[in-house]
Amino acid sequence: MGGIAVWTFGMENIAAMSAVREIAKSIAPDQVVATISTDLEQIPYGSIVNLNASFKLPDKTPVSALNVRFEIKNSNDTNWRSISVGTTDAAGLISLPVVIGEKSSIRLVSEGSWERDEGKTAEKTISVVPKIVLPLPTSVKVGATYPVTGQLLPRVAGVKLSVVQDGKPATSVTTDNNGSFTFNIAPATTGVHTYQLLMNAGPKNPAASSEIFTILVR
Repeated sequence: MGGIAVWTFGMENIAAMSAVREIAKSIAPDQVVATISTDLEQIPYGSIVNLNASFKLPDKTPVSALNVRFEIKNSNDTNWRSISVGTTDAAGLISLPVVIGEKSSIRLVSEGSWERDEGKTAEKTISVVPKIVLPLPTSVKVGATYPVTGQLLPRVAGVKLSVVQDGKPATSVTTDNNGSFTFNIAPATTGVHTYQLLMNAGPKNPAASSEIFTILVR
């Protein structure tokens, strides 16, 4: 083919050049067009997000039985990591339910071969709302001090949480190396009191809050 190309260019034969170009295109690997969509772009910690992707040729022909890998990259990653694999169906589609622990970029990539190029979807970012676990007693005695230990998920150290009592800021706590935190409650009056923890938005997460807990002080 190289000899034909040299001879063609030397002779400046336009018809021959076009013929060689068409032959080259016919034996080149097919381009795979990949697209991705999700049902959610922000999820609570521990929830499932459903990924859907389509793999087709430029003429819209579905590519079936295509091996596809799910790749993810978060703020701690330098390179993409493959965490799951699957195969496209007869319509060139694939669906994957996944659990993501923190804000991450995701994509799906198909295997390349001699007959098809690698197909790669655009990147999509999924934000994860942290979960604040706050086990409070339902009833306490007035004037007594009660230590409360809670947990931030995912487990991240050095995160500042604001403690809100009866709708007003009361104090703040910072998570330790395991994402745990401890503070004391010491209600001074009887009746019903509420507590909640708040977390500001950061580079890796949106703002989060615990449930509002009600305590009877007797």
